[in-house]
Amino acid sequence: MLFSEIYSCYFNAAAKILGHAPMSEKEAEELIRENAFNDSPLYILPKLKNEKAWGLIKKKGSLLYSVLKNKPVMPVTLLQKRWLRSMCDDKRAGLFFSDEVLWELKNKLKDVRPLFDDRYFRYFDRNSDADNYEDELYRANFKVILKAVREKRVVNISFSSGKGERISHNYLPYRIEYSPKDDKFRIYAAQMSDNKTVKLWTINLSRITKITETDRFYRVQPDMKRIFSSRKCSCPVTVEVSRERNAVERFMTEFAGFEKHTEYDECTGRCNVILWYDKNDITEIIIRLLAYGPVIKVTGPAVIRDEIKRRVEMQYSYMNESI
Repeated sequence: MLFSEIYSCYFNAAAKILGHAPMSEKEAEELIRENAFNDSPLYILPKLKNEKAWGLIKKKGSLLYSVLKNKPVMPVTLLQKRWLRSMCDDKRAGLFFSDEVLWELKNKLKDVRPLFDDRYFRYFDRNSDADNYEDELYRANFKVILKAVREKRVVNISFSSGKGERISHNYLPYRIEYSPKDDKFRIYAAQMSDNKTVKLWTINLSRITKITETDRFYRVQPDMKRIFSSRKCSCPVTVEVSRERNAVERFMTEFAGFEKHTEYDECTGRCNVILWYDKNDITEIIIRLLAYGPVIKVTGPAVIRDEIKRRVEMQYSYMNESI
């Protein structure tokens, strides 16, 4: 079974209360709202207090007490174990876990059959020059970057640009991003000088040749909204997505992490999408849109529509030459 009600927000909210009791009723209501919905206290609290329902808490004076002897623990299902076993075999797992931790996980799950194997998948729309996730330098650099993001630590990064230039500055990494299309990791980092942001960079992790930690920390939480607003395109892409080939669902899944506005036109059966993107990723956006072929229509802006038209015409001419 893929879903069980014990993993729903209601059960999670109840588990939080039982794990933190005793507490006041007001504190319980706030905890429920944080883990479920604004009106959830009206449903969950009576259930918890009613002995004919869940009956898991009792009120003594002004406080709520759990009737359980131990704190509730969410069980791990067989499906989750099989998924975790598959994740252990993923080449990218070594970026987030040490070899010792991975070995221990695999040993504990040795009797569990993996849910899937990477050999089952054929990626027809992915670049062939993926990052080498098993390279020792790559793994070491990734872990330093990941630590820097968590600690808000400034690091010195040396890397080669796409034009072959050697660049080295102090940076504050604030985000690591994976591109399924390229099968690569890249980092978003702010170039720092005298504790001030000089410039925002996007750096492919595979281009990094050296990383050195500094003893400088940026304790103030980076203003991510301002950072991404400065990178956001001034003119979003407007796209009409048809219902053919399950295009609407595929489009929404692929661009789930993008800021967008969507409207469904019942007359035409099309979904109209306004999509904002990082202005430094315009080439990648064009490539990803081209992959949908005739099931989408890009209506603007002109610079993207014209580039898509140019690429389609160029591909068409190549096909004619080969006949």
